[in-house]
Amino acid sequence: MENSFAEAIAFYQKSIDLNPQDWEAYKNLANLWAMNGNLEPAITYYQKVVYLNPNLAEVHNNLGNCFLAKNQLEDAIAAYQKAVTLNPKYPEAFYNLGNAFKAKGDLATAKIHYQKTISLKPNFPEVHNNLGLVLQEEGYLEAAISCYQQAIKLNPEYAAAHNNLGNAFEEEKNLEKAIACYQKSLSLNPNYIDAYNNLGNVLLTQGKAEEAIAYYEKALDLDPNYVQAHYNYANALKYQDRLGEAIAKLQYTLTLDPNFAEAHKNLGISLLIEGEFAQGFAEYEWRWHTKEYQKIASFQPVWHGGDLQGKKILLLCEQGFGDNIHFIRYAPLIAQQGAHITLACYEELYRLFSTVPGIQQIVTSGTTVEYDYCAPTMSLPYLMGTTAETIPTNIPYLFPPKNTTIILESPPETYLKVGIVWAGNPGNTNDRNRSCSLIDFLPLLDIPGIAFYSLQKGAKAQDLTALNLTDKIQNIGEKIHDFADTAAVINQLDLVICVDTSVAHLAGAMGKTVWILLSKVADWRWMLEGENNPWYPTLRLFRQTKLGDWHPVFQRVALELEKLIAELQNKTMENNLAEQILLPANGFNKLKKCRHGVLLYNVNDLGIGKSLAAYGEYKEGEIELLQQIIKPEDLVVEIGANIGVQTVYLAQAVGKQGTVLAFEPQRVVFQNLCANLALNSITNTYCYNVAVSDTFSAISLPVLDYSKPHDFSKLDISEDEENELAQTITLDSLNLPHCRLIKIDVAGMELAVLQGAINTIKALQPILYINYQPKNDKSLINFLADCGYKMYWHKTPIYQPNNYFNNPENVFGKAESNNIFCVPPNFDLKLDNLKPVRVNL
Repeated sequence: MENSFAEAIAFYQKSIDLNPQDWEAYKNLANLWAMNGNLEPAITYYQKVVYLNPNLAEVHNNLGNCFLAKNQLEDAIAAYQKAVTLNPKYPEAFYNLGNAFKAKGDLATAKIHYQKTISLKPNFPEVHNNLGLVLQEEGYLEAAISCYQQAIKLNPEYAAAHNNLGNAFEEEKNLEKAIACYQKSLSLNPNYIDAYNNLGNVLLTQGKAEEAIAYYEKALDLDPNYVQAHYNYANALKYQDRLGEAIAKLQYTLTLDPNFAEAHKNLGISLLIEGEFAQGFAEYEWRWHTKEYQKIASFQPVWHGGDLQGKKILLLCEQGFGDNIHFIRYAPLIAQQGAHITLACYEELYRLFSTVPGIQQIVTSGTTVEYDYCAPTMSLPYLMGTTAETIPTNIPYLFPPKNTTIILESPPETYLKVGIVWAGNPGNTNDRNRSCSLIDFLPLLDIPGIAFYSLQKGAKAQDLTALNLTDKIQNIGEKIHDFADTAAVINQLDLVICVDTSVAHLAGAMGKTVWILLSKVADWRWMLEGENNPWYPTLRLFRQTKLGDWHPVFQRVALELEKLIAELQNKTMENNLAEQILLPANGFNKLKKCRHGVLLYNVNDLGIGKSLAAYGEYKEGEIELLQQIIKPEDLVVEIGANIGVQTVYLAQAVGKQGTVLAFEPQRVVFQNLCANLALNSITNTYCYNVAVSDTFSAISLPVLDYSKPHDFSKLDISEDEENELAQTITLDSLNLPHCRLIKIDVAGMELAVLQGAINTIKALQPILYINYQPKNDKSLINFLADCGYKMYWHKTPIYQPNNYFNNPENVFGKAESNNIFCVPPNFDLKLDNLKPVRVNL
């Protein structure tokens, strides 16, 4: 063969030597070199032919084929265009022109040329196949399938067309048809490595990892360096929980192709599963080089770390709702670096994310904004250098709306209100594994003392009606229109039980107790084992031990629910005993399990006591604001703590490493405050039975009759003959090392308190939250302005529809709490619906 090739070359070369203008000899010589794969001499000789005889369409077409083989796309396109200009009815040249534009990524132009080819030569199977490839890439699956089928009709033994038809059926989720196509392709060409690889992928999607691996190995037997098969083999190993082997296989894949973005991305996910966050998040950044992320990757310039002081940064939501709920926790940390944050997010998350501290502006798709840098939410852990030890746990970082029309009703003898979700987004690639059936929940529904509420959205919500369960499960999902509504519902629940969906993330981000029903093949953030998770402290994981087997999972959940109900029943009995037996029957104090703990209150109190009795909370709107700014380890000062309703919350919010200083001058009320701290086992709070003012002295307080109805939160300080003295101190005298918040509610003595804290205010720049009394004059506001504070009115109604007891009766009418929220000049916090205070009123 080599001899005949050399002889032919010599023969045509001799012809050229005898006649240098012999273009036919040049053409034949070029054809020989092209057939032998020697493209450079082939191109040289074709160009010589074109020089001698420029009107040969076939030569221009062949020259284009050589350029296309060398990936010189512009040269190839020019050659093919010359060919079709010379011969407008040259189907092969139009077909090749389509291939060149397809290789260039210009699918629309490629499609035009393929269609032109078909008009000239309808029985050309290759063009039907390639037109199908273009249509499939454009998302026209049905049309692509029709093209592949036409190619097969024209050539039933066209192995590539069978393979491509299988790809289309696989994308259509018609897996059985896809398998049949791949098998047919292999029967026609037993050495077709792409078909082996694709067949393995479908089997892996079906959960048949062992069978998938067998086909990947067959592909690798044919080509040991077949990168895609190595990559998919790694995915199958990961599916089998052979994570170490999967990581090794991905690393080997990257030695074959160091720029294989999908392999880098999946290596990152595998490392994250193992808790190797630094390297895992770094590898995960390769996702921007994959086709899936091209659109969002077009945003420039990207923030890669560095100084953000005074810069505008655009945070971009990407991937699923749950992913963004998970990582929006980083926004306040970005804001602390001095950045002005605009968030581009999905409409469904708009209202919910408006509660995130530090975000100045939120926009949805189509809105143009100015920014210095952009950063996707999923890149924030990498950009912030997150490790297993530095995961931000500033929870809660998402909050329910202040008002909602969705009020949960619970039947009598309900100890536990439980929200459930059994199915995720069907578009998720792992949804077949992660979602369960509503039928799986049936054993839970008969456990007494539990009210169930469905938060399920989408087509699966119809399962309630189909299974005739609307009498056992209240369908709340139909009332939910966005994630703010979901948050309002979760806020009224005691527990959320759900599969791995965005609802799980939302409940965790709100600090609510959530039990996740986890597939054997789980998302990276839940890691490989254990019931707990570092991202959400209030979350508990119930894992499958065998893929697809939910029965043992629900058995464990049922047992845990029964234990929980038993505990709640015992606590209820204890509380009832405390109310009915331990407390004197003729006394004025009563115990109640409230939103933030067990509280002792005066039944004659027409303010705090009345609210706790009716709603299990008091001025919860104030707490909703404060919980956005208080973090673990903070030091908080509460001046005018009363019986400690908010003190108990503040103590819980700052955690064991934080500190609360609570001041209450009224002797009997102070005793009640101490009792409430003791009842809730709180040890991080220091209580002082003194008043705070601008001097060390004493004030006269009226002696109240706690056995008669009165609003004990309203204290008129007077020179009444029945009085008792309370010592006064200044806040400055305490020499606090740091202070996050000073909360003041002192019946008109606010200015005196501030004047006695002037050094503390100047040195520590705490946030101030001040109950504003009608008796205050403009001097209070002017004082705060002189200290450099930005001030906002914060008014909250005493009655909240979504109160802890879900009591629909408003016993307070239009009564509201009127406060001033004051932040120092360097404090950056998004404050929705707060009206600035005008100075010099």
